[in-house]
Amino acid sequence: MASIVRHLTQVNATIPALNRAGKSCRVFLSRVMTDEARLENPKCKFNVKIVDDVQQTPTLRVVFRDGKDIQLATDKMKPSDILEVVGKHARKLQEKADAMND
Repeated sequence: MASIVRHLTQVNATIPALNRAGKSCRVFLSRVMTDEARLENPKCKFNVKIVDDVQQTPTLRVVFRDGKDIQLATDKMKPSDILEVVGKHARKLQEKADAMND
């Protein structure tokens, strides 16, 4: 997960406190907000907002270092689906970085 965070500049999450649909977003955050990831990219900002409105859809906004902005409604997604979407662009950025270093 730390390799994904290396390519992020900002992660914003809005999670309804008592809504089961927010579980995927919470699990994703627990995987990327590790001490290891924070050490690897201390410039990445995590903003998590817990709201009382159980009707609100859990959302996740991820901004990459190249400026790409991905916004997801995570209520019908599994944590692995979120990781796949975010990881796909992170892998592209890693490939670019590797190509420049060769």
